[in-house]
Amino acid sequence: MISLIIPVYNESEHLPSLLERIASMPFSDKLEVIVVDDSYNDLTIKSAEPFSSKLELKVIHRKKRLGLSSAVIEGFSAASYETLVCMDGDGSHPPEKIIELASKIEDGEPMVFASRNIPGGGCADDWSFVRKMISKICCTLVKPLTKVKDPARGFFAVSNPFFKSVVLILKPVSYKIALELVVKGRLKQVCEVPFKFEERKAGSSKVNLTVIMGMVYHFISLFCWKIFVKKV
Repeated sequence: MISLIIPVYNESEHLPSLLERIASMPFSDKLEVIVVDDSYNDLTIKSAEPFSSKLELKVIHRKKRLGLSSAVIEGFSAASYETLVCMDGDGSHPPEKIIELASKIEDGEPMVFASRNIPGGGCADDWSFVRKMISKICCTLVKPLTKVKDPARGFFAVSNPFFKSVVLILKPVSYKIALELVVKGRLKQVCEVPFKFEERKAGSSKVNLTVIMGMVYHFISLFCWKIFVKKV
């Protein structure tokens, strides 16, 4: 069984189509879907309600924006199963890859990334130049921290025991909780599977200058942690 965590913020335009795709998957009966919502209203939650009859669905509504990383941690902490998968709620991550990520965890990997930057992976053809540059800069900045080719993505899986072993030292200060898990979990090698990133079909990206500065601060703090913290 798999616990699928979907952190969302004002995604009422995308969440229903994503949940419909997930419900149509042949493995949907093996999923617990946990939606963690930081929206300022309940439109996103209402858009998920019709799927409670199709999926094992749990909704956590936090009533204000507390941050994507903390949403992922709260979702993982509420999970019932040993295999945890996280994906975005805007439709950019293909749910068809969930079972491939989960199977690697079930085979004994502590953590698995869905990667655009390995053979077989890639980005949507209509992805903007600015988004591509931001992604490239992020991947360059994290090279001192990990050999993972695409650690800035929010599409990944971890084992529940691994998550529990590091949760007390996590500091969810930016969007990149997966990178923090790699660094603070002291993972030397991390399995990656290819996927093609799909651009959102409606609405706008949540990435702005504040988010970018938060990422840079997070990268620096993780680099310092890796250098100066000798043991957990």
